[in-house]
Amino acid sequence: MALNLQLFIKVMGMTGSDADGEALTAIRRANKMLEDAGERWDTLLAKKSGPPPNPNFARGPSPGRGFPSAAARQWFHMSQAQAQQNAARAQQVKDDFNRWDERQNQAREAFRLIEMLSEYASTTEMEWVAIFKAHMAAKGEITNRQAEVLAEILENVTERARE
Repeated sequence: MALNLQLFIKVMGMTGSDADGEALTAIRRANKMLEDAGERWDTLLAKKSGPPPNPNFARGPSPGRGFPSAAARQWFHMSQAQAQQNAARAQQVKDDFNRWDERQNQAREAFRLIEMLSEYASTTEMEWVAIFKAHMAAKGEITNRQAEVLAEILENVTERARE
Protein backbone atom coordinates (compact mmCIF):
# COMPACT_ATOMS: atom_id res chain seq x y z
CA MET A 1 0.00 0.00 0.00
CA ALA A 2 1.37 3.45 -0.95
CA LEU A 3 1.89 6.08 1.71
CA ASN A 4 -0.85 8.74 1.71
CA LEU A 5 1.49 11.71 2.00
CA GLN A 6 -1.21 14.28 2.77
CA LEU A 7 -2.58 12.21 5.64
CA PHE A 8 0.96 11.46 6.82
CA ILE A 9 1.77 15.19 6.93
CA LYS A 10 -1.44 15.85 8.85
CA VAL A 11 -0.58 13.12 11.37
CA MET A 12 2.96 14.49 11.72
CA GLY A 13 1.51 17.92 12.44
CA MET A 14 -0.31 16.40 15.39
CA THR A 15 3.00 15.29 16.95
CA GLY A 16 3.50 18.89 18.04
CA SER A 17 0.41 18.82 20.24
CA ASP A 18 0.73 20.04 23.81
CA ALA A 19 -1.32 17.02 24.87
CA ASP A 20 1.26 14.28 25.39
CA GLY A 21 -1.19 11.48 24.71
CA GLU A 22 -2.23 13.00 21.39
CA ALA A 23 1.39 13.58 20.35
CA LEU A 24 2.40 10.02 21.28
CA THR A 25 -0.61 8.59 19.44
CA ALA A 26 0.31 10.64 16.36
CA ILE A 27 3.90 9.36 16.44
CA ARG A 28 2.71 5.78 16.74
CA ARG A 29 0.21 6.32 13.93
CA ALA A 30 2.94 7.77 11.70
CA ASN A 31 5.18 4.77 12.40
CA LYS A 32 2.29 2.41 11.59
CA MET A 33 1.55 4.29 8.36
CA LEU A 34 5.21 3.93 7.32
CA GLU A 35 5.21 0.25 8.20
CA ASP A 36 1.99 -0.39 6.26
CA ALA A 37 3.44 1.38 3.23
CA GLY A 38 6.67 -0.62 3.44
CA GLU A 39 8.66 2.53 4.17
CA ARG A 40 11.19 3.46 6.82
CA TRP A 41 11.99 6.87 8.22
CA ASP A 42 15.49 6.92 6.76
CA THR A 43 14.40 6.09 3.22
CA LEU A 44 11.43 8.46 3.38
CA LEU A 45 13.62 11.33 4.54
CA ALA A 46 16.30 10.51 1.99
CA LYS A 47 13.69 10.65 -0.80
CA LYS A 48 12.66 14.11 0.30
CA SER A 49 16.17 15.44 0.93
CA GLY A 50 18.32 14.22 -1.92
CA PRO A 51 20.53 11.24 -2.72
CA PRO A 52 19.93 7.93 -0.95
CA PRO A 53 21.72 7.46 2.35
CA ASN A 54 24.57 5.13 3.06
CA PRO A 55 23.14 1.69 3.85
CA ASN A 56 25.30 1.43 6.99
CA PHE A 57 22.89 2.13 9.82
CA ALA A 58 23.54 3.40 13.30
CA ARG A 59 20.87 1.24 14.89
CA GLY A 60 18.96 2.41 17.90
CA PRO A 61 17.61 0.29 20.72
CA SER A 62 14.77 -1.13 18.56
CA PRO A 63 15.84 -3.60 15.88
CA GLY A 64 15.24 -2.24 12.40
CA ARG A 65 14.73 1.33 13.58
CA GLY A 66 17.84 3.32 13.13
CA PHE A 67 18.84 6.39 11.23
CA PRO A 68 21.52 5.99 8.59
CA SER A 69 24.63 7.82 9.60
CA ALA A 70 25.07 9.29 6.11
CA ALA A 71 21.51 10.60 6.12
CA ALA A 72 22.01 11.99 9.61
CA ARG A 73 25.12 13.83 8.44
CA GLN A 74 23.26 15.09 5.39
CA TRP A 75 20.41 16.44 7.51
CA PHE A 76 22.86 17.95 10.00
CA HIS A 77 24.70 19.79 7.20
CA MET A 78 21.40 20.91 5.71
CA SER A 79 20.42 22.20 9.14
CA GLN A 80 23.72 24.04 9.45
CA ALA A 81 23.29 25.61 6.00
CA GLN A 82 19.73 26.59 6.86
CA ALA A 83 20.89 28.03 10.19
CA GLN A 84 23.51 30.10 8.36
CA GLN A 85 20.91 31.35 5.89
CA ASN A 86 18.58 32.19 8.76
CA ALA A 87 21.35 34.05 10.58
CA ALA A 88 22.18 36.03 7.44
CA ARG A 89 18.50 36.90 6.95
CA ALA A 90 18.18 37.90 10.61
CA GLN A 91 21.18 40.21 10.23
CA GLN A 92 19.64 41.71 7.09
CA VAL A 93 16.36 42.33 8.93
CA LYS A 94 18.29 43.87 11.83
CA ASP A 95 20.22 46.13 9.44
CA ASP A 96 16.99 47.11 7.67
CA PHE A 97 15.40 47.90 11.02
CA ASN A 98 18.40 49.99 12.06
CA ARG A 99 18.14 51.95 8.79
CA TRP A 100 14.40 52.33 9.36
CA ASP A 101 14.97 53.45 12.95
CA GLU A 102 17.66 55.87 11.78
CA ARG A 103 15.28 57.31 9.16
CA GLN A 104 12.58 57.84 11.81
CA ASN A 105 15.06 59.56 14.13
CA GLN A 106 16.25 61.76 11.25
CA ALA A 107 12.63 62.65 10.49
CA ARG A 108 12.03 63.68 14.11
CA GLU A 109 15.16 65.84 14.02
CA ALA A 110 14.07 67.38 10.69
CA PHE A 111 10.65 68.19 12.19
CA ARG A 112 12.36 69.88 15.14
CA LEU A 113 14.72 71.92 12.95
CA ILE A 114 12.01 72.98 10.51
CA GLU A 115 9.81 74.11 13.40
CA MET A 116 12.74 76.13 14.80
CA LEU A 117 13.24 77.74 11.38
CA SER A 118 9.52 77.94 10.54
CA GLU A 119 9.75 81.67 9.76
CA TYR A 120 11.87 80.68 6.70
CA ALA A 121 9.46 77.98 5.51
CA SER A 122 6.62 78.56 3.08
CA THR A 123 3.03 77.82 4.03
CA THR A 124 3.04 74.86 1.64
CA GLU A 125 6.21 73.46 3.20
CA MET A 126 4.72 73.77 6.69
CA GLU A 127 1.55 72.04 5.49
CA TRP A 128 3.64 69.14 4.12
CA VAL A 129 5.53 68.92 7.41
CA ALA A 130 2.22 68.83 9.32
CA ILE A 131 0.95 66.05 7.04
CA PHE A 132 4.15 64.04 7.52
CA LYS A 133 4.04 64.54 11.30
CA ALA A 134 0.41 63.40 11.40
CA HIS A 135 1.29 60.35 9.29
CA MET A 136 4.19 59.52 11.61
CA ALA A 137 1.97 59.94 14.67
CA ALA A 138 -0.68 57.65 13.19
CA LYS A 139 1.55 55.02 11.59
CA GLY A 140 4.68 55.28 13.74
CA GLU A 141 6.81 55.97 10.68
CA ILE A 142 7.16 58.00 7.54
CA THR A 143 7.66 56.50 4.11
CA ASN A 144 10.86 56.69 2.10
CA ARG A 145 9.28 59.21 -0.24
CA GLN A 146 8.08 61.34 2.67
CA ALA A 147 11.60 61.24 4.12
CA GLU A 148 13.01 62.43 0.78
CA VAL A 149 10.53 65.33 0.57
CA LEU A 150 11.17 66.21 4.20
CA ALA A 151 14.92 66.34 3.51
CA GLU A 152 14.28 68.67 0.54
CA ILE A 153 12.10 70.93 2.68
CA LEU A 154 14.77 71.02 5.39
CA GLU A 155 17.44 71.86 2.82
CA ASN A 156 15.31 74.68 1.35
CA VAL A 157 14.46 76.10 4.76
CA THR A 158 18.09 76.04 5.99
CA GLU A 159 19.27 77.72 2.75
CA ARG A 160 16.75 80.52 3.25
CA ALA A 161 17.79 80.88 6.89
CA ARG A 162 21.46 81.31 5.87
CA GLU A 163 20.61 84.14 3.43
